[in-house]
Amino acid sequence: MGGGPDSWLAARLDYAAPVALGGCRRGPRSFACCEYNVTVFDGHGPTEELEDGGRIAIIRHDSATDPSSGTFAHLAGLRVISDPEWALAPRISAAAEARGRVFAHAAKSALVDAEMMAIRARASLSSGSREAPFWLKCAAYSLAGALSYHAMAEPSPAHMMAAFRAMQGPAPGDALQAVGECLGLERATPSLVSRMARSAAGFARMAGAGPLAVAAMEAKAAHLASESLLADCHYYVGHAACAALRARRAYAHGIPDAEFHALRVALDPEGNAQRLERHAGLVEAATAGLAARVGWAAPRAGRDS
Repeated sequence: MGGGPDSWLAARLDYAAPVALGGCRRGPRSFACCEYNVTVFDGHGPTEELEDGGRIAIIRHDSATDPSSGTFAHLAGLRVISDPEWALAPRISAAAEARGRVFAHAAKSALVDAEMMAIRARASLSSGSREAPFWLKCAAYSLAGALSYHAMAEPSPAHMMAAFRAMQGPAPGDALQAVGECLGLERATPSLVSRMARSAAGFARMAGAGPLAVAAMEAKAAHLASESLLADCHYYVGHAACAALRARRAYAHGIPDAEFHALRVALDPEGNAQRLERHAGLVEAATAGLAARVGWAAPRAGRDS
């Protein structure tokens, strides 16, 4: 690696398997506080953390042939840190060459997820569950991810709003309106995003996130707020909370009170049932519209209207 920007990683990481850098640190749009998202291709295993001179690396283990993400979109833009047997580079090249198909598949997967989360939110609304707004937020973030993939870009939550502002056209416009309204981005104020960030960090710890991952999240939220990018901060913090919620998998008896109250602040949910119904409809309509563009028909069965 020589003296390049990733040289400290090459010096600190000692794996026989291929290692690559993903996320925003691959390009020029990262903040100084952004973590380094590293993948070690040695199979699936627990996430690790590393700190070096104030720089944070989050190290995930994955398989190049059976990625846990379910798509190969993340392979297309990886930057190799170490590949002693030249096993990873050909796969990255193949993914890059098939970039159109790879990102279309990723967009479809995200749309399926958005639809399933919207259905779950509607079912929760019908049953009077207090968790309905949370699943609707998850649906909106999945829709946002699909929109990013449709634009041939891997989602990067701290930088998503900047990317969305550059998008044009009716399909992005409809989806962005649905995402923005469902997430309540217009409500972002300095005091609100500060409370959201504290609660999101607390919930992430409850969900088992490591201390360095939480520190990186707090640093990015603080940076966005300090730059008066309040909608960006609101989006990022809410995304982090939803990701932590979904990492918890299933709750056999619902979300425990302590976690629920942390999420209620972290996600800034809508409390009006009629508006929640409207937001669900917006997400479903935008999902169907974007699905038509990527050649996937969103399911209509099993929905409470």
